[in-house]
Amino acid sequence: MPLEKGQTTKTNVRRRGGGRNAPTEPAVKVKWITWTTTPPDTFGHGVGLYDVQIKGRHESLVAFLDGFAWLHGDSNQAVIHCIRPNVITTAQVLDAMKKRIEEILARRQLPNNRITRRIIALVNG
Repeated sequence: MPLEKGQTTKTNVRRRGGGRNAPTEPAVKVKWITWTTTPPDTFGHGVGLYDVQIKGRHESLVAFLDGFAWLHGDSNQAVIHCIRPNVITTAQVLDAMKKRIEEILARRQLPNNRITRRIIALVNG
């Protein structure tokens, strides 16, 4: 089910060391923010998500995971800016990307390389 503008979802709690009595980390909350204008030309540290069906790096940008605080345990929220679905990058493509990204972030892993059949992730920072 697609998320509305600014809607947040929770991912699973991760246990360190794997055992039943292992300490737990709070769930990473993913906040998806829909761009209302064209994405900016440059970003700070984070992960760019690109649609491989679109030529040109700037034109193919469909989402940006802002910063790494969630990865280092300094924050339990990951903020991702995302385009609206369109005729090329459809809601189905974006929904598959969002699902996979949330699975990766639930493990506090860095998304990199192929995320889905259509989406790749490139670390910037």
